[in-house]
Amino acid sequence: MPFSQLWDKTAAVKAPQPDSHVYIEKTHLYPNGDLLALYVAVGDTPWGYGLVKYDKDSRVLWKYLAHVHHDLDVAPDGRIYVLTQEIGQDDLPQYRHLKAPRIDDYVAVLSPEGKELKKIRVIDVMLRSPYARLLDTVPWYIQKGAGDYLHTNSIEILDGRGTKKLAEATPGRVLLSFREIGTIAIMDLEKEEIVWAMRGPWLRQHDPDLLANGNILLFDNQGHVGPGGITRVIEVDPTTQEIVWTYAGTPEQPFESEVRSSQARLRNGNTLITESDGGRLFEVTRSGRTVWNWINPVRGHRAGDQQDVIPIVSWAERIDPASLVGDWLDPSDDAPEVSVSGHLYPDEPHG
Repeated sequence: MPFSQLWDKTAAVKAPQPDSHVYIEKTHLYPNGDLLALYVAVGDTPWGYGLVKYDKDSRVLWKYLAHVHHDLDVAPDGRIYVLTQEIGQDDLPQYRHLKAPRIDDYVAVLSPEGKELKKIRVIDVMLRSPYARLLDTVPWYIQKGAGDYLHTNSIEILDGRGTKKLAEATPGRVLLSFREIGTIAIMDLEKEEIVWAMRGPWLRQHDPDLLANGNILLFDNQGHVGPGGITRVIEVDPTTQEIVWTYAGTPEQPFESEVRSSQARLRNGNTLITESDGGRLFEVTRSGRTVWNWINPVRGHRAGDQQDVIPIVSWAERIDPASLVGDWLDPSDDAPEVSVSGHLYPDEPHG
């Protein structure tokens, strides 16, 4: 559904981009066919146009038109966890280089009906945590008005898996990714505290996932040094920072996505990878063998550029049709489905 049909005066964005520049960055599919869709637009600051819930026939059930961006997750009790942005105009005396105007990220918790239950400004929680000195890694030479000091780009609700290795990963807390300071962290939403944080052998990362074995799988956008592209997917032991598994490109099959992108460890042990800048989805085994590969066949054109460009794919998820309720998905197709989000603007700067 075009965003122009969703926009109303309650929306945080007061002058939305035309529909051609608005796209769905992330979704969540419910077993009955209901769908959460997270809308963003090309080049806007703050980032994010809102979250909408549809039924299986694309009827709007509710909409939350804050500056929702990048990611979302749904808890077993139906509550929805999202990231939002606002422009911060206040000074932060503890860190004078985090100048206003500043892009401030929030963690927001919504009811299953889309009502805001809680909203926490991330910079406040970070500043009063034992990990505040991580903000020293933000360059002091950034000019006033740049302002994207954290760039929170991922949120995952923790379910208690992996606590034998990472004791702080108790159920109900959230795992966050801060791209600009190269950090992943766990936040306790009840206490509004950062209880664990880690920098590691990655650069401008996306989509950290806590695995059942306590390791963390993430998309390392720019941390690969060597032939085959700058990108890799890595599995890291959070207690030792040892990289225990890597998928990286080769000269014959380059792997490179400077922004966006994600991965998911599947039940069969394979890893589903979204290479956003290449418009590509593929699945690899533990040994790195590609067993499934898809490249977006659509092509677009930049203004004044005669070259074809590949539309970015923002995110994908493997879906098991057996987990779905009802006959709204064709029951004759017993192959796993893939849900895909993406857009046509590979030169747009947000990641």
